[in-house]
This record gives sequence, structure tokens and C-alpha cells, in this order.
Amino acid sequence: MDNLAIPATDITPTIDFNAETGVLKLSGESYPENAMRFFEPVLAWLSEFLDAGSERLISVSFHLTMFNSSTAKILMDIIYELNEAAPSEELITVIWIYHEINDLIEEFGMDLQEDFPDVTVVLKPISE
Repeated sequence: MDNLAIPATDITPTIDFNAETGVLKLSGESYPENAMRFFEPVLAWLSEFLDAGSERLISVSFHLTMFNSSTAKILMDIIYELNEAAPSEELITVIWIYHEINDLIEEFGMDLQEDFPDVTVVLKPISE
């Protein structure tokens, strides 16, 4: 399976999904006019990756500094897919990175912790 790499734009995040290592990263700002169109290849890649199976460690890192409600829906879809695929919470870790003064993004991460018990969601505040 090929890796997925999509460079950032002014309104879309960097996507760096590595099939070999199981490290998936999304970072930057995300407020595209049509979030579904932008994230469609991301969701397709993730589905194929998870369908490939095998009990391997997967680490998903979200470092989004700003995102719109359409992106929030897609993020929930991504976490839902991970949660459904998790045979045990030790295998899939979501790292939710947020600026320590950004309460909205922190709260979104806290909601992920509550809503998706089969993945480990780690909240990681940064001060930079």
C-alpha cells in the first residue's frame, strides 16, 4: 500500500500517512469550502489501510490550529473508523495536540476521549 502525502495550503492541512510505520499525521489549518471533497482521499486511504488488518500499532497525530464545522465532522468520522477497527485500545493511539490557550480545540479533544473508548486519546498541550 502506498503512503498518502498531501501538502498544506492556506486552507487545508498537511496529510502524511505512512502505511509501513502506521504513523498518520494531520497538521495545520482546515477550513476548506468543501471538506468532504478534500478529505475523500484521506477517508478512502484510511479505510483501505484499516481493512488490510493485522494487529499493529497505529498512531494518529492531529495538530490542527483551526478548523471549521465541516472539518470537525470529518475528524469525528476518522476517529469513528479508528474506534471501530480497534481490537483493543492499546493498538490505536490518537495524539491530540493543541495550543494550551485554545479552549475550543482542547474541548474537542476531550470529547474524543469520552466518545471513543476503544482508542487511546492523548491530549498534548503545547505553549509555542
